[in-house]
Amino acid sequence: MHNIEWDVETGGIILRNDSLIDGNEIRPVYPEELRNIGFDEYISIPDGNNGPVMWAIRFNYYYKGINVAKLEDRGCLTKPKIVILEESFVGTELSYLDVGLIIEKNKMLMNQLIQNTLIRIYKAYHELKDQYDKVIVSYSAGKDSVVLLDLVKRALPNEKLTVTWIDTRMEHKKTREMVEKEKQKCKDQGIGFIISRSDVPAVDLWKLIGPPSMKNRWCCSVCKSVPNLLNFRKTFGNESIKTLNYVGVRGGESSSRMKSEFISKDMKHKGSTNVNGIFNWNSAEIFLYHWMNNIELNEYYKEGFVRLGCAVCPMANTLNMAVSYMVVPDEMDPYYDVIRDTYRDFFDNEEALNSYINMGDWRLRNGSAGTKYFVDYKEYVLDGYIHIDMKNPKTDWKIWIKTIGVLEKTDGKSPYSDLSEQEYTVNYRGGKYNFFVAENSDVVHVSILESSDNAEFFDKLKKVFRKASSCIGCKSCEANCPFGHLHIKDGIPVIDDGCIHCSTCIHDVHLCPAFESWYKDEDVL
Repeated sequence: MHNIEWDVETGGIILRNDSLIDGNEIRPVYPEELRNIGFDEYISIPDGNNGPVMWAIRFNYYYKGINVAKLEDRGCLTKPKIVILEESFVGTELSYLDVGLIIEKNKMLMNQLIQNTLIRIYKAYHELKDQYDKVIVSYSAGKDSVVLLDLVKRALPNEKLTVTWIDTRMEHKKTREMVEKEKQKCKDQGIGFIISRSDVPAVDLWKLIGPPSMKNRWCCSVCKSVPNLLNFRKTFGNESIKTLNYVGVRGGESSSRMKSEFISKDMKHKGSTNVNGIFNWNSAEIFLYHWMNNIELNEYYKEGFVRLGCAVCPMANTLNMAVSYMVVPDEMDPYYDVIRDTYRDFFDNEEALNSYINMGDWRLRNGSAGTKYFVDYKEYVLDGYIHIDMKNPKTDWKIWIKTIGVLEKTDGKSPYSDLSEQEYTVNYRGGKYNFFVAENSDVVHVSILESSDNAEFFDKLKKVFRKASSCIGCKSCEANCPFGHLHIKDGIPVIDDGCIHCSTCIHDVHLCPAFESWYKDEDVL
C-alpha cells in the first residue's frame, strides 16, 4: 500500500513510499458528479464523459493538489451544501486529466504491487486448495471486487473458479447491468457464475423484521451470507461444503476491516475461509489498476457514489446516502417508506418524523425500542427460579429443544401449585437438567431453578424459547447448521433425527434476526 503526492503536471497523483498523504480514501471525480451536486454554478465543467477532471478525499475536493471545496452534510435526504474553500477556484475552466501520463508515472510501483499480489493469491490457492471443496470469488460490481476478480483470473486456473454474486434485491439498476455483462464474460472464459438471493424481496423483509440498524445488521445474514451458503449447498449437492473464498476486503476501508488478515478462517460460517486478496491495497491503487487494464468502472462512481452496495444501508454515513439519493431516489424511497412506517407512531407530526430520518437516527436503534415492533416475551427471576413468559409463539419450542439435547417428560412436582406445569428433563452434554413448562392456549410459562450448576444449560434454554417466540423462517439458523440437519420448510423449522445437539445454530446470544429486532432490553436476562 503506497501513499501519494499530488502531481501538478498531470493534475493527478504519483505513488510514493515516503509521502505524507494517505492514498486510501482518494478517488477521481468525474463531470457527472460535479453537475449532480451543482458545481456548475461555480466552475466550468467540460461536456460529456471522457474521464476524470479532479480528485476527492471522501467529499473534500482537490484541484491540482489544493483542497478547493467540500460538501457540508445536511442529512441523508437533503442535498449537500457546497462550501468553497479556495476563492480562486471559482470561475475555473476544468479539463480532463491526462490519465495516460498518470498511468505512465505510476507504472513501476503498480507493476510491483500487482506481481506481489498475484504471487500471494496463487500461494494461498496452492497451500489451501486441497482442504476445500470449491474455490469461490466474491463479486459485487464494485471497484474493489472487479479488480480482485481480474487478479484471480490472472493468477489461478479459470476452470477451478466459481464466481458468486449475491443479489440482496437492494442492488441498483446499473450494478445489475454490469453483473449481467460479467456473467456472460465468465461463461465465455469457462468460469462458473452463481447468483444467490433470498426467497423474499428485501423490502418485504424490512417490513416483516424491521429496518436494520448498526447494532442489528440482520440484512447481512438474511439477504447475503445465508442465501449464498444455502445456494452453494444446493448447487454443489453438499450440505457441509467447505469453500475457499477470494474476497475484495481492503484493510484501509475501516477500522474493523483493518483487524482482518490476508487469510481469515471461519469468518461467516464454519468451514469457510476468506482470502483477502487485495487487503493491502488502497483506493488510489484500485483506480490506477482500472485505468491501466482498461477495466470497466461502475457508472455510479462517476455519479459521486463513494461505495456501492445496498440501496439503503445503516452503516453508510448520511453524506454518502445524500449523494446517492440525489442520483437514484426512486430506488431508495421504498426503504425510507418502511422506516417512516416503523417510527411514525412515536412522533407528533410528519415534519418531526422526516427530520429524525433525515439525520439518520433510525440507524442507532437496539431492539424494538421506539418502533412498532414487539415480541411478547419476558425473562425474569422470582423466588429462586428463572422464568420465561411468552405469548403467541411463532413456532413450537419442542422443535428447537432438539438443538441442545434429547427431551423427556418426567414426574417432578411444580414449584407453583397454581400452575399446571409439566416437568421436562434434557440430557445436555452428559448432564440431566430439569425445567417446568405450563402451556395454556397461546401462553407458555417456563421455570427453572436458578443455580450456578445449570447456568450454561439455561443460557441455551432461553435461546430455544427466544427462537420459538420469533422464528419467521429466514433460514439464518439453517445456514449455521454445519451438518445439514436443520431445514426451513414452508416457513417451519424441521430438525431431523441426525442432529447431534451441537447448538451451533443457536450459538449467539440472540442470533434470531427477528428476535434481535423485536425484543426490549428490560425483557431479557
